[in-house]
Amino acid sequence: MALLSAKNITKIYQAGSHQLTVLKNVDLTIKKGEFVAIIGKSGSGKSTLMNILGCLDTATSGTYKIANKNVSHLTVDQLAQIRNEQVGFVFQQYHLLPDMTALENVMLPLLYAHKTEEFSIKQAKKMLSLVDLADRIDHLPSEMSGGEQQRVAIARALSNNPNIVLADEPTGNLDSVTETIIMKLFKNLHKKQGATIVMITHDEHVAKQASRIIRLHDGKVVKTKK
Repeated sequence: MALLSAKNITKIYQAGSHQLTVLKNVDLTIKKGEFVAIIGKSGSGKSTLMNILGCLDTATSGTYKIANKNVSHLTVDQLAQIRNEQVGFVFQQYHLLPDMTALENVMLPLLYAHKTEEFSIKQAKKMLSLVDLADRIDHLPSEMSGGEQQRVAIARALSNNPNIVLADEPTGNLDSVTETIIMKLFKNLHKKQGATIVMITHDEHVAKQASRIIRLHDGKVVKTKK
């Protein structure tokens, strides 16, 4: 089943009288339960594509569907609802709130979704246990290593049971040992939990650990392989 489907996606930015075409007629399909890496050099359009896939931005033209629902022309509020209900984000910079504990950071998407505090606490603890941080729930981000902060970010991304996890350079700020831990976690989430993961990266070694690679060059899909 196609969970994400993009057809003829083009993205053009207007800078004064100049137009910059970042994505050019991109077609891609991602099935439920896949672990896909989108790889490309800086400027290839991969982050712009991730923003569209995650409903953080919309394409200039083309059609984008999530679970067969056309989200190409939804309003800002409708896109926000889609993001909250269906997409979990993991970023290179973690984006944890510094004055909140690990538990409170993971609870945030649940509270935004109007879940009860009791349910949110229980679910957040469950997700932190899933990423082996049950003993760190009361720690602030400043009291954790980079790898631990990224695991909190992954727990937060999973807390609302999203259809899709979008990871943008999730190992970009990590040393090689911690990178191995994070990639093992993603692979376990994919194989054991059935998570659908789309990972943006410029790192060939990281990309090869996904089940399929989509390559972008100058805003176009140039090669895909399993």
